[in-house]
Amino acid sequence: MKKILSVLLALSMLAVPVYANTGYTQEQLIEIAKEVCSIDDSYTDFEISMANEAYGNVFYSCQWTNESNDNSVDATIDSNGIVYGYNLYNSEELAKDKIYTPEDAVKTADSFLRKALKTEYENVEYKSYNNYDDSYTLYYAIKHNNIAYYNTNLRITVNKYSNKITSYYYPYGITGVVNSSFESTKTLNEAEQVMKNSIELGYKANYDYNSKKYNVSLLYRISDYIIKAKDLTPLSNEKLYANEKGSGSSDEAAMDIAPSTLTPREIEGIEDLQNAISVDKALQILNTTFDKTLTPDDVSVHYEKQYDRDEYSISLNSKSSINYFNCTIDSEGRVTSYYTDYKAEENTENKISEEEALKAANDLMGRFHYGYKTTPVKTNDNSLAENSYSFSSNVIRNNYVSFDEYINIRIGNNGEVLSVNARYLPDEIFNINVNVNITPEQAYSIASDKYPLSPYYCIKYTYSSSDASGEAISVYGFETQFSIDANTGEILDYYGNEITDNTIKEYTDLNSQWYAEYAINLAYMGYAFDEDEFRGDDPLTYKGLQELNKSRYLGNIDLGEKDENDTITRYEFAEYLIDTLGVKTVSKYNEIYIKPFDDVAYQYTGTVAILKAMGVIDGDSFRGNDEITRGEACAMLYRTLVNE
Repeated sequence: MKKILSVLLALSMLAVPVYANTGYTQEQLIEIAKEVCSIDDSYTDFEISMANEAYGNVFYSCQWTNESNDNSVDATIDSNGIVYGYNLYNSEELAKDKIYTPEDAVKTADSFLRKALKTEYENVEYKSYNNYDDSYTLYYAIKHNNIAYYNTNLRITVNKYSNKITSYYYPYGITGVVNSSFESTKTLNEAEQVMKNSIELGYKANYDYNSKKYNVSLLYRISDYIIKAKDLTPLSNEKLYANEKGSGSSDEAAMDIAPSTLTPREIEGIEDLQNAISVDKALQILNTTFDKTLTPDDVSVHYEKQYDRDEYSISLNSKSSINYFNCTIDSEGRVTSYYTDYKAEENTENKISEEEALKAANDLMGRFHYGYKTTPVKTNDNSLAENSYSFSSNVIRNNYVSFDEYINIRIGNNGEVLSVNARYLPDEIFNINVNVNITPEQAYSIASDKYPLSPYYCIKYTYSSSDASGEAISVYGFETQFSIDANTGEILDYYGNEITDNTIKEYTDLNSQWYAEYAINLAYMGYAFDEDEFRGDDPLTYKGLQELNKSRYLGNIDLGEKDENDTITRYEFAEYLIDTLGVKTVSKYNEIYIKPFDDVAYQYTGTVAILKAMGVIDGDSFRGNDEITRGEACAMLYRTLVNE
């Protein structure tokens, strides 16, 4: 995942961190998106959720929300005024008294595409549609010189009861494709003979979600569906999905748009992005902190809105695959992550000691001039780390350690910083008065009365290339991890939550269902619903998710304006898992992932691909917009826990 799709934002306008040197202003681009996507004035809330530059073009991901009904619209538009993505999230139940035909849907899509694609409309051609319960998904070939691309297409979904477009995807990677005329040294007849000779007979098993059974059949398949026209040899997926290089540009003049009619929130959204930390400032921090001499030409840049505040973090990524690195800096100029792919195992001489590595970690901490006191750098257990050393520290707030604010540092055996992982919370949340009525001695006494310190054996495992062994170490410890409320003296769990009944849940309705084993295993692991019945085929609600999440593995589920009885889609649950795994940022670089299932929307490609690679999901489709059932959620959660 290190070859992240990120971007070098235009530096010609230093006052604006993400801006393309085209005929359109950001205000005009938002106006175009609103006109193409029919976004009316009822959508009062707005933000630019992301701004990327790729293939010589800037792409803005914008979101509008109707606060009165929670309907929202996502749209992606590039600096040339072409709309690449659109999603309508409508919470209202549509009347089903009229069903529009596929022909109606094609007409609606055609009208939309003419406006969204501008002159690029000439290079798309309608091919087919899929018929779903509530919608038609239309597929269009994308062509160059009247020859279609094999491994990408345009997709647009039209609701069959309203005849309105609900989603649209035009691959923005297409702008970076360097095309040439079709060249071949072998004829079509020769290629056809090769295909005939490569046919195979085999079993195919498809899972039916209604019957909960597999349908198995014998099918013929072609061993290689793509062969090169030059020599008729197979084109592997690795070569097919190699990183594309190139840039797209447009000579189209800016359209004549009336003076800005953006809402105050839309203007504020632009200002939030424009007030982000500049590329120059971020580079200065990176170079100073990690002893580099990088210029804007050496890096690509990615801005992302921080989840807990109206500010943006910036990620700088090396363009070179040699000595690759990634560095993320938040809006306050603090390094929150750094990674380099230096191969520490290649350093066989002049290896530094743990003491020398600790000195390097302290030297790095001295460069983090953020105005915080921190705890002394702690050496973590490095007994198994043959090629690197790990260290950690916590931020001190109001003379107290902040458990959730940390700086983790890994130093290579050559003294080089291999990674930094840090978390900083908003300063204002610490402007509080804390009542401390329990002394440390009292807290220990309260805890030891319930969890007396006892002797234990701790097994220390040692792994080698050919074997693994374990050593029993004599220790003293408590039977569980806990915390004590400093004000009330209440015993809480490690995360500060009320300790609940930890008896194993025994559901009354489980027998031979496909999800029964997952539910039972999760109950043993401490994840269970409150009710005595599991009801695995019922949709998962936020109330159910909170019950399942008592251990806070998925973080603190904040309902916000959602009702606890609202159901959760498979996409939404997948996003919770990705966020928990700590790979939310890299999952957003959708261009670097091979699409895991045909029905996965582009913006979830990375999310679903990561979970599929982990073995969390399987099958032939994902059905991301479907409500996730309690059984499906438990299966995914269990697989995440065991494969993390």
